[in-house]
Amino acid sequence: MILTIEDDGCLHLYDSLDAVVLNTESLDAEECLRAVFDEWGQRYAIEWIEPNKRGRIGATNGRYRLVASGEPDWGGLKAAIDEAGPRGLSEREWVLVEAVRDRR
Repeated sequence: MILTIEDDGCLHLYDSLDAVVLNTESLDAEECLRAVFDEWGQRYAIEWIEPNKRGRIGATNGRYRLVASGEPDWGGLKAAIDEAGPRGLSEREWVLVEAVRDRR
């Protein structure tokens, strides 16, 4: 399970890192993805494969992936969960998130 804090201040759950990338347009990724963790506290960061291109007329999506960043940060994951709370999650999803948070 991948947990993200997005620009709406809510916690979002995804099945995989690929699912996050598929659901978050490259042009929005840096603004939208405030924090990305897996269920074990590993943080992830954006790594650009091909950067976004911005011109005078418009912008073109680049390509990115999410890569592990540093050591697992269990405290950071717990703080992100506590800050976002259950807002926007179904009851079932919140039960899963609480189980992750209370694991340690």
